[in-house]
Amino acid sequence: MAMRAVMELETERGTQPEQVHQRGVGYHIRTDSRQIEVKGRTGDDHLVALNEEHIKAFDKEENSWPYIVHFDKKDTPTVMELNRGEVEKKKSGGSMS
Repeated sequence: MAMRAVMELETERGTQPEQVHQRGVGYHIRTDSRQIEVKGRTGDDHLVALNEEHIKAFDKEENSWPYIVHFDKKDTPTVMELNRGEVEKKKSGGSMS
């Protein structure tokens, strides 16, 4: 469900998204300009952990983007994109609100 929400968002933006996670490339969706890692959460679960692999991807690839998809109790998705500044803030011990 989370990947579908991101695919729909990127299609609406005209970026021609392609699911590539099954190829073992280290991310879920590729667009013209982004490599997207998708994390889905439901209900009251708002905590999202970025592991060392995700952070290393940001260090190497300027076009790496984590998208967090939160589903409310009616399964309505809200897609949040973390930008490089937010990840850099997290790496240095700040909080992402």
